[in-house]
Amino acid sequence: SNDGIYSNQAFSSTHTITITDDDQANSKPSFSLNVPSMSPSQGWVFIGTGSGRSSYSDGNGDALSGVEIVASESGHWFWAPVAGSFNAVGGITLTADDFAQLYVQSNYGGSMSQSFQVRAHDGTEWGDYTTATIKTVAPIKVTLSSSASSIAEDAGSSLTLTATLSSAASEDVTVG
Repeated sequence: SNDGIYSNQAFSSTHTITITDDDQANSKPSFSLNVPSMSPSQGWVFIGTGSGRSSYSDGNGDALSGVEIVASESGHWFWAPVAGSFNAVGGITLTADDFAQLYVQSNYGGSMSQSFQVRAHDGTEWGDYTTATIKTVAPIKVTLSSSASSIAEDAGSSLTLTATLSSAASEDVTVG
């Protein structure tokens, strides 16, 4: 039986092996989210990709692969197709596809301001956290009163009234 191949001939061979590292050091992605102020009756507001409210960049040109949203306290609610409704307390990671369709709900109960942390993943590593803020601003009731019981004006003359408008919430007051 022939269990192998044997040779009495000497042979020599030289091979050159070149190892090239084509991988560049990854650059962390940069991400920010800018949520507009909302009124209590506004309902759900689109803030996902394509809304113009987020900014993503990556020095290597890596595509967005995920977004993490972390809230320290309950407040506004978010919604995305896969994640469903969530308040982000403790954090939630969305895929790029889920973030693309992200909505936030205004606070129906009145004014509320909530800050939370967001960061992006580029498929290799997470970027740094940035802070985003959501504000629901309720309309402010302003009252104008006058101490005069009646005002009369003679024909051809002018009358100037001066009034001070103020708001108990220390908000800017707009007349118009």
